[in-house]
Amino acid sequence: MRLLVVALVAAGCGSPSAPPLAPAGSLADDGVGDLARLSAKLEYGGADSDRRELTALESSDSDPLAGFGGFGYAGFGYGGDRYGGLLDVLPGIGDGWTGPPSAAEPYEVEALGDPGAIEGRVTWTADGGVRWPRGCGQAAVARAGAPVVGAVVSLVGIETGRLEPLSASGAVTAGPCALTPSVQVVGPPPTTIAIDNRRTATIVMTIGDATYPMSAGGRLEVAADRTGPVRVGAHDLAHDLAPAWVIAAPHPYYAVTDDAGRFALDLVPPGRYLLAIWHPPLALGIDGESPRWSSPVTATREVTVGRLGLVKLALTLAP
Repeated sequence: MRLLVVALVAAGCGSPSAPPLAPAGSLADDGVGDLARLSAKLEYGGADSDRRELTALESSDSDPLAGFGGFGYAGFGYGGDRYGGLLDVLPGIGDGWTGPPSAAEPYEVEALGDPGAIEGRVTWTADGGVRWPRGCGQAAVARAGAPVVGAVVSLVGIETGRLEPLSASGAVTAGPCALTPSVQVVGPPPTTIAIDNRRTATIVMTIGDATYPMSAGGRLEVAADRTGPVRVGAHDLAHDLAPAWVIAAPHPYYAVTDDAGRFALDLVPPGRYLLAIWHPPLALGIDGESPRWSSPVTATREVTVGRLGLVKLALTLAP
C-alpha cells in the first residue's frame, strides 16, 4: 500500500518550459504561509560552530506566563508523528517508509480552558555522522554539545486540543548537491508537495518506493493523502543528492528545531504526555559517492503540563 500518490503535472512533467517554483513562503509559493517559509530555513551543516553551554532548564509554574508567547499555530515548523516512533507502527513500504503514520484515533478540536506550553533546546551528546562527499556538506553531522538542527519534536498520540489549520502544502527543490529543505512538515492530509528540478541535467527522483525521471526545469506534484514521513531522494548519472524528509502531520502538536536547536509547543491542554524527538538518519560513511545511513535518531521524555504552566526542557540526542 503506497502512502503517497504521485501525479505528474501536465505542464511540468519534466518540461523545461515549466514556470519556476516560487521561493518557499512567498506570495506565489504553492506552499504558502509560515509552514513552508520556516521549514525552508532548515539546512544541515550550518550549526556545528555553535558550542554554547546549555543552561539547565527546569519545569516551573512559578511564573506561568513567562515565555509563553502564544505563538500562532505553525509559528514553528509543523511536524508529524516521528519516523520509527513508538505507536501505531506500520510495516515498511519500500525504501524510506517505515511508519508510524498516524495517531491511534482521529484528532478532534476541543475547548482548551487553561492551556500551557512546552519550550526547550535539543543538543547532541557526542560526535557522529560524516560530511557529504564532493565538498557539498549538506549531510547532517553531530557534534557533542552542538544544537540539533531539523529534528521533529512531537507529543505522541494526543487526540484532542487546539484548532488545526487548513491543509498546508510544501515544496522540495533539487539543487546542485541536495534536495532542500532537508526537513519539511506539511499537513494535515490531504495536501500536496511540489518538487522542482532547478538543475541543468535530468535527475531521477525516488519518493517512497517509486521513481520518476525529471528533466531540467521539470516539476512533479505529490499528493500526500496519509499522515507520516517519507524520504525523498534523487540522483543523476554521477552521484546521489542529499535527501529530504517530508512529514505529513495528523495533529498540530509538532515543532521542528531551529538552527539553535530550539522548539516550542503552545496551547497544550494540561496533562501528562510523552514527548518524542526524531532526527533523520545520519551518514555513517561514504561508499564512492553514496553515504551509508544510520537509522533515524530518536529519544523520548515524559512531561507534565499544568494549567497555564510553562515547561522548559534541556534535551539531548545521542547519535
